[in-house]
Formats: sequence, structure tokens, C-alpha cells
Amino acid sequence: MSRHDAQISQTSAQAPYTFDNSGIQTATRFSALADIFDPGTIRHLTEMGVVRGWHCLEVGAGGGSITTWLCDQVGDNGRVLATDIDTRFVETLDRTNLDVRQHDIASDPLPQATFDLVHFRLVLGHLPNRDEILGRLVTTLRPGGWILAEEFDSWSLRPDHSINAAETSLKAFAAMQAVLGRHSFDGYYGCPPACSRSR
Repeated sequence: MSRHDAQISQTSAQAPYTFDNSGIQTATRFSALADIFDPGTIRHLTEMGVVRGWHCLEVGAGGGSITTWLCDQVGDNGRVLATDIDTRFVETLDRTNLDVRQHDIASDPLPQATFDLVHFRLVLGHLPNRDEILGRLVTTLRPGGWILAEEFDSWSLRPDHSINAAETSLKAFAAMQAVLGRHSFDGYYGCPPACSRSR
């Protein structure tokens, strides 16, 4: 596979994703997300045993921090396919074992039974057909492959006055909930099934 071997689909332009990755603040947002979440992601990937020679799919590669880590882990005998609707940040990565594909995970096809690892973080919660997409991602795995799906249960965290009397609901958080909700975001997507059933 070569870089840019798939074109962004018309569906992508109409997708209800909340954040515009062409905005000037995108690099700062990606950097902040990497600082906050990369240590946990890397811990999970290390426990899964990512090793040289693996073929990995990074969905919604964003700023490319985990893509870079995967490339370094799998070495010259491995491959990483990094996909996103907007690939400009991962296009600049200088890794010989990296393929970059402009790709709409909601509608564009993916290779079957190909990857030892599929990883995504904070992607499917934004997409209306998230369960269908998850099912399709599973079919891209080789037998015995791993999928690491990192999504928020962002609505279950509430102020707890028994812990700290100063904790109060933030207007900014309520506003963010409203904005995300208008864009089909499911803030419960990452929580256990019992939590989802109790909504």
C-alpha cells in the first residue's frame, strides 16, 4: 500500500464530527491529548505484547504520536497503516514502515484478516454507526489479533460533594455536552454495558 491510496469520500465531508481538524488549534489539541492519554495507551499496548514484525492499523491517527510509537515497536519487518479523514499531521512522519491513508472509517473499505493489532482512541463515540464500524474493524484482524478500543465514559463523572465540598458542575462542561450531543457523540460509549442500560 502506498500513501494516499484512498480518497476522502463525500460522506466524510458530511460527517457530524464535532471538532474541525483543519482548524488552527488542532495541533495544540492533538498535543494535549497525547500528553494526557499516551502513557495509558502505551501501557495497554505494551501489555498486549506489540513486537517486531506486527502489522498494525491505527484508526483516526490524529497527531501521530501513537502511530510513531507503533512504527518504532514493529520495526523494519512490521507495518503500520495510519488512517484518518485529515492525514496532514501523519504525512510528515518519517518512517519507512508507515503507510498513510486518507480514509473515512464510517464508509470506506478496509483490508480483511490483515492486522495483528487495531487501535483507535476517541473515534467511534463521535460516529452514529459506531457499532457497525466496530464490527467491521474486528474483521480486519488476523486470527489471534488484538483490538484496543479506547473510548470515553465521559458523562458518568459528576461532582461529588462528599469528596470535596467545593466540587461544582462546570458550565463549560455542560456546554461541551450540549455541543457534542448535537453532533451524535455518545458519551456513554466507553462505559460498561450495565451503565449503558441504566441511562
